[in-house]
Amino acid sequence: MNIAREGITLLKNDNDILPLKGVKKVLVTGPASDSLMWQSGAWVFHWQGAESEGEFGGRGVTILGALQGTYGADNVTWGLGSFYNVPADAQNMVNQAAQVDVVVVAIGEPPGAEMRNDIDDL
Repeated sequence: MNIAREGITLLKNDNDILPLKGVKKVLVTGPASDSLMWQSGAWVFHWQGAESEGEFGGRGVTILGALQGTYGADNVTWGLGSFYNVPADAQNMVNQAAQVDVVVVAIGEPPGAEMRNDIDDL
């Protein structure tokens, strides 16, 4: 029971922003935003997860790809932001965010299982 409580992802939908309505410009950022590997995690093709994006062979769509398909590639921009131990160009991200209606941040972890991805805390 405790594992279930700790594993639940909460989504706070302040001001009923979801589902997105009236959005014209979107900024997508985060390490999982344009990666099927990061979205899929472990046990997809191998017990440690896919070893490259090419393993998906055109199957699946990333968060960035889905939003571009919905709102048009010209209306959806991408910026990596920070990537764990790589600092972001914070001012650039602030500038990009100021030019859009909504920012979608896709945080994740690299695919892996067991010892390779054992962590002490979130």
